[in-house]
This record gives sequence, structure tokens and C-alpha cells, in this order.
Amino acid sequence: MAKTSTNSLLSENVVTFLRNKILNGEISPGERIIEADIAAELGISRGPVREAMRQIEKEGLATYVPNKGCSATVLSSEDAWKVFYLRGSLEKLALQTCNGKLDDKSIFIMEDAIAQMKEAGQNNRWVEVVECDELFHKEIIKAPRMKRLLQMWESLSGLNFAMFFAGKRANIFQIDIQHEHHSKMLEILAKGNLEESCKAIDEHYVKTGKKLYKYYSMQKNSL
Repeated sequence: MAKTSTNSLLSENVVTFLRNKILNGEISPGERIIEADIAAELGISRGPVREAMRQIEKEGLATYVPNKGCSATVLSSEDAWKVFYLRGSLEKLALQTCNGKLDDKSIFIMEDAIAQMKEAGQNNRWVEVVECDELFHKEIIKAPRMKRLLQMWESLSGLNFAMFFAGKRANIFQIDIQHEHHSKMLEILAKGNLEESCKAIDEHYVKTGKKLYKYYSMQKNSL
């Protein structure tokens, strides 16, 4: 049992290591991720690396092709649009299911997430910025207490991280604008008006999705 727990923890650490290398651009889109090289770099066996690679593939950050191996996912303008469309749709469904009502605990968590997001961004801790963004939106998706809805939303988290870092490199995301935008969104959500809350979610994801769609389209045209 102890050995299984140790292997699981080691695999989680490798997931974090690989995820950060992909998100920070140290592993470029399309670049191969070689199991043996990662194991050698970390000084560990290949088993935990293999498990970690399966996890980042599940998150959408890596793609496995038979006879070619695993490589960092190449994202397209369509990917950007679809990820944000799906996240927004799931969050609106959550709001509709609970009639737009978020409890006081959720509002408190979201307020704290916004404050931490700003502090992390001002100190260039960008992984934490996205984690705070995830925490903020997760309170919306958790509101109706539907496990499968939460699982569907969480399956998009890896791609959301990737989209954010691509946008950050393209200077699409500025922390002051992100902080202001989420603060205004929370003001609307806290009022509990379903129609206005859904509209705020739509505007958030459509606006961001369009910016990323444009960025990825320009990247594609420059190739």
C-alpha cells in the first residue's frame, strides 16, 4: 500500500513537471515528449513518467499517435473557440439548474480567488493565476451539486491552462484587466439574477474565445 501511494505521489509530481514545461513553452507544440528522456532528467524509473504522460494526454496537453509516440498538443483556432464555448455552456447549465443562486460560501471563495489572482499576477506566478481562475469558475459549476457536470467541466481544465498561457505569451491577458473583469462578473453573479448571470458568463467566454481564435488563426497563417 505504501509503495502504491509513493508511486502515485511521484506520478503526480511528474504530471506537474510536464504540465509546467508545456504551459511555459519549454516543450513547444508538436515537440515529442520522450519517456526515457524525462525519466533520465528526473532520475526516476519510467513507470511514473508513463502514468504522468497518460494524465497529460487525458488533459489534452499531449497527443499520442501510434508508431510516433507522444507530443505536446498543437492547438488550433477551432480548439480555442470550442473549449471556451463548452466551458461557458456548462457553467450556464449549472446556473440554470440552481436558478442562478450561489451560496455565501461560494461568493466568499470567489472573492478570495480574485484577490489571490491579482497578487499572483503582479508577482509573475502565472500558474497560480490560472489556478485562481479555475477556483473562481469551479464554484459556479459546483453550485447544483451534479458530479457528472463537474467531471465534464474538469476535463477541459488542462486545455484551459494551455489557452491561458498561449494568450499570455501573445499579451492577450493582462492581470489588471482580468481582475477587473472577474470582479464585475462576481458582482452580477452575487445578485442571483439568472438571466443576467448567464449573460455575464456568455460575454466572458465569447470575448476571450474571440481573442484566442484570432491569435491561433494568425499563428496558423504565419506558418
